Amino acid sequence: MGPEVEAAWEVVVLLRVLLDVNELVGELVVLLVDDMLVLLVDELVDELVDELVDELVDELVDELVDELVDELVDDLVDGLVDELVDELVEELVEELVDGLVDVLVDELVDELVDVLVDDMLMLLVDELVVLLVDDMLVLLVDAIVDELVVVLLADDCELVELERALNPV
Repeated sequence: MGPEVEAAWEVVVLLRVLLDVNELVGELVVLLVDDMLVLLVDELVDELVDELVDELVDELVDELVDELVDELVDDLVDGLVDELVDELVEELVEELVDGLVDVLVDELVDELVDVLVDDMLMLLVDELVVLLVDDMLVLLVDAIVDELVVVLLADDCELVELERALNPV
């Protein structure tokens, strides 16, 4: 074999090595591109997942905050309504009690006035009866005395006549 065949053979071997190297480089490039794509996809997926998680967390936090605010507002409103109702009930009870006390006092005063007027009338009637009885007794006594005087005067006159008749002078 001659130097030319050997040189050609070396060129063939070199070409084969180059083809093998080229094939290996192609495979390496495919592997590198695949790895880079996987890394890029992983990064994109991680970013998307992070964004989705952030959005979901934000939404959940917003919903929880809204629910807590609603519950707090409801509790505050319920508390305020309860306080207002309690105050109104107290005021109404006080007004009712005051009104009832006023009505009862008015009724008691009316009753007392009625009783006092009745008692005073009874006392006046008693006093009038006493005065009338006294006056009637006085009148009766006067009438009796007058009658007695008349009777005694008549008796005196008869006695005087009897005496004159018995003692003629």
